[in-house]
Amino acid sequence: MAFPKIVFAVIYVFSSSISVQATTVTPCTAVGDIPLPDNVEIENCVEPPCIFPINSTINIAMNFTSPRRLDRIVPQAIGETSNLVISLPLEQEDACDGIVNTECPLEAGQDVEYKSQLSVSSDFGEIQFALEFFLLDVDEDSFFECFRADMQIVQTY
Repeated sequence: MAFPKIVFAVIYVFSSSISVQATTVTPCTAVGDIPLPDNVEIENCVEPPCIFPINSTINIAMNFTSPRRLDRIVPQAIGETSNLVISLPLEQEDACDGIVNTECPLEAGQDVEYKSQLSVSSDFGEIQFALEFFLLDVDEDSFFECFRADMQIVQTY
């Protein structure tokens, strides 16, 4: 029965060639020496600057290893230009809601897959800025993951 083996081989090769590429990110500068996540994927962006049109959504996925037990986690994001730092609105207030492979509380050493979204409203206008995205351990009042990526907001693609 050669047909099923051929179909399986074609499906395997096709599915292996479909992969999401990590986005190149750098360490944050606003909060000190905070580790980078193991992997960051900003949808439709491999190499910053990441370009998004006004009235779109920036989908962010990241993988990290929990540094300690984490009960309450809050995502935060800022946009930084040469002379201005602003807090950016995220779609979720509790980062535990964005964890897709497990649930809170997280244990030390646990591998975590996390997703979040940032809406690009018309309030942004056309602008270039550095996005700094943090995860905050509420109980310790300390950031434990952070990345930075250059962004560009445009009228349309």
